[in-house]
Amino acid sequence: MGRLIQKKRDKGRHLSAPAADPPSPDREHPVFSFRHLQKQFGIGTCDPAAFVRQLRQVSQLTWMQWKLAPRQGMGLERIPRTAIRTEIPRAITNDVGEFFSFRFTNGRVVGFRDRSVFHIVWTDGTFRLYKH
Repeated sequence: MGRLIQKKRDKGRHLSAPAADPPSPDREHPVFSFRHLQKQFGIGTCDPAAFVRQLRQVSQLTWMQWKLAPRQGMGLERIPRTAIRTEIPRAITNDVGEFFSFRFTNGRVVGFRDRSVFHIVWTDGTFRLYKH
C-alpha cells in the first residue's frame, strides 16, 4: 500500500491574513445623493433650513439606528413603488421595489437606498406624493 506524502509547512512565513468581509452597510452612516431629485418635488417645496437640519441629524445615525428609530420621529417609513402618485424617473429601475420616507419639520423626504447611500428623489412639503 502506498502512503501519503505530506508537505512540510513553512511555519507561517507565507500565510496571509484572511480576507476581511466588507463592512455591513447597516453599520455605516447614510450618505445622501441628490442625483435623482425631481424638480416638481424638489427642495423648493419645503423649508430648506429644516431640510438641512434633518439631514444633519439623520447623518449622525448608522443605518441600523435609523431603521430602528420610530417613524413618527426620525425613522424611516416604507413606501411601496405602487403608492407613488407621480412618474418615477426612468433611471430608477424596477428592481427598486420600495422607497423610504422620513419626516422633517414641514414635509417628507422620499428616496431609495443603495448600500449606504440614500438617493433623495422627492421632497414632499405638500403631502401629494403618496397617500399618508
